[in-house]
Amino acid sequence: MPYVSGKNSRLTACDIYGASFVISNDMNSIVLNQTKDNPTYTLFGASNMGRVVGIADTTLTGAGVWNADAPSASGVAQILQDMFSGSWGAPLAWCPAGSQSGSPLYNACMVLNSLEINAVTTAVVTFAFTFANAACGGVIAGSCV
Repeated sequence: MPYVSGKNSRLTACDIYGASFVISNDMNSIVLNQTKDNPTYTLFGASNMGRVVGIADTTLTGAGVWNADAPSASGVAQILQDMFSGSWGAPLAWCPAGSQSGSPLYNACMVLNSLEINAVTTAVVTFAFTFANAACGGVIAGSCV
């Protein structure tokens, strides 16, 4: 596969009615962070430590900007506000290199747990958000076909 940068990154989400929305058109940053805590333990008389398989956690953070005065102003703010007020698990699909054949694809059911929207000038609006892994499943990695 040829080298592909993240400039064509694509993030889509589904609303409560199942409609799919592209969120990444107004974004300039997306980070997927996966962690797993594997606690250790010791037993009396044992010379080695044991390890308990931990629960994986995932967060997806992003930021972006749009021109609120443009005739085709983005609906991303409304989509994110609906997700934030509803607190439901939204299916997300993220392609870091865009939807090119063979590029990575991450799917997860996530809850929007942080949303910040700022109007820094009269027309420019910035936003930042954090999605957290929902109870309905983990992250599934694959590739675009």
